[in-house]
Amino acid sequence: MPVTPRWEFLSFDTAAHAVVFGVFTVLATFSARRQRWLEWLRAQAFSLVLGLAVGLGALVEVLQHLLAMGRHGECPTC
Repeated sequence: MPVTPRWEFLSFDTAAHAVVFGVFTVLATFSARRQRWLEWLRAQAFSLVLGLAVGLGALVEVLQHLLAMGRHGECPTC
């Protein structure tokens, strides 16, 4: 990946992750809405899946920051 300046808010890496998580959210929402055995899930599918996607993305960033595995998380205040 190319090195980006610290002031750049939307780098290629950030945009690529946003697109991947967006596709994940849309596909998971369609899947959740097709479930017949969980009626409450069908009504709240997008909100639930969006919350899970944001939580997963935040967890990945925190774990990258905490674990010493050669990766680093995006930390706007670091």
